[in-house]
Amino acid sequence: MIAVGSGLDFAGNDLKEIPSDDLEEILAAFPRQGFKQEAVDNILSLCRTKPASVLMHPFAEVGRRHLAGFPVPTVEDLLLAAPFEE
Repeated sequence: MIAVGSGLDFAGNDLKEIPSDDLEEILAAFPRQGFKQEAVDNILSLCRTKPASVLMHPFAEVGRRHLAGFPVPTVEDLLLAAPFEE
């Protein structure tokens, strides 16, 4: 249930499944108040302080987009650096 709720809050997954009257009531009780920017700021904080923690995680894309010289390799980088001759 946490994953379903997080997905809905984060990306709007299945938002259409919530009746509009209920959605209005939910948002009135729990306003988003800058949720999107705060989420991006938190992701960037993690990327700055613990970049290895986002290796092969979607948050790494946020780091690459916003942080110059972000040191975390892409999945392709890891694959191509594998020590196999081909």
